[in-house]
Amino acid sequence: MQTEIFEKLKEVNQAALEPMVKINQITSRAVERFAKQQLNLVSEGLQEGVKQSQSFGEIKSLQDLVQKQSSLAAEYTEKFQGQAQAALEIFLETQAELNALAEENFKVASAKVEEGFKAVAEKVEEGVKAATAVTSKKTAKKAA
Repeated sequence: MQTEIFEKLKEVNQAALEPMVKINQITSRAVERFAKQQLNLVSEGLQEGVKQSQSFGEIKSLQDLVQKQSSLAAEYTEKFQGQAQAALEIFLETQAELNALAEENFKVASAKVEEGFKAVAEKVEEGVKAATAVTSKKTAKKAA
């Protein structure tokens, strides 16, 4: 009896731990992807800074300065929009993975609950039958 209880506890603990491990794996991948994306953003920012510094040496007038600043701002905007889009894609993919895992775990949990209810119903039915049998025997003895 005790061995059976410990086995059930072990199964329950493993079943509870498994989704947590999967969640950890999903979020770890997401964090890694975000970190790579951020490092890429920093690298591009540094390259753009060097490019901007070099372009200042070519400026001959105020109009050249305004034109360079305007074109650099447009490049920055385009690159940052691309980076924001990449971050959004990482987030949405991670969210989809977590939602799929939650759905899977909900189905498994629902099945386990249903199994549990069926087992309880069977035990109750067995108890009712046993009680009925005992009552029938007592009634039969009294009648005799």
